[in-house]
Amino acid sequence: DQIEPIDIDYTLVINDDEPTEQLQQQEPEQVEDEPLQVVDEPEQVQRRPKHQRSAQSRN
Repeated sequence: DQIEPIDIDYTLVINDDEPTEQLQQQEPEQVEDEPLQVVDEPEQVQRRPKHQRSAQSRN
């Protein structure tokens, strides 16, 4: 009987942490979308699509 309440608490904590991690993993494009990088190196534009594919594979 003591295991049940502990499990409920654990689930709540995991649920609170999950959305935060998912948001960070779902927005890797915005982090690499910095215009500074694109302006610094035009090649970065061609490398970006490859990074997007990797990000999608992660999800």
